[in-house]
Amino acid sequence: MKVLITGGTGTVGKALIKNNDNEYINVSRNEEKIAELKREHPEVKSYVGNIEDKGLLLRVFKDVKPDVVVHAAAMKHIDLMEKNPIAGCNINVMGSLNVVEGKITEEQGKQRMEGFLKRLDEKEREE
Repeated sequence: MKVLITGGTGTVGKALIKNNDNEYINVSRNEEKIAELKREHPEVKSYVGNIEDKGLLLRVFKDVKPDVVVHAAAMKHIDLMEKNPIAGCNINVMGSLNVVEGKITEEQGKQRMEGFLKRLDEKEREE
């Protein structure tokens, strides 16, 4: 099963990767932690980027076509977010919406392709 993890270099993401036998794809913004993840789990494919970047997420979903999405990327330090509420909302709220939109867009594309292939198959049977 293909599992896309946002924030896969964090505590939750790394624990999931360590304890399961799936194909994992990580989206993370921390280059140093991505390199560390690559050393520990060389089979994990990583995309460098931020969940605020909707274009990146749309490309990742289109390329990967994950079966499951684990959204673990977030700003978790409440004290920092209290001092930076706009950044907290942009990352935690808008970023989460981007992840959801990426999956919905990928699913709609898959459904359109399945419908097209079904119609093509039906047309070939008629001939």
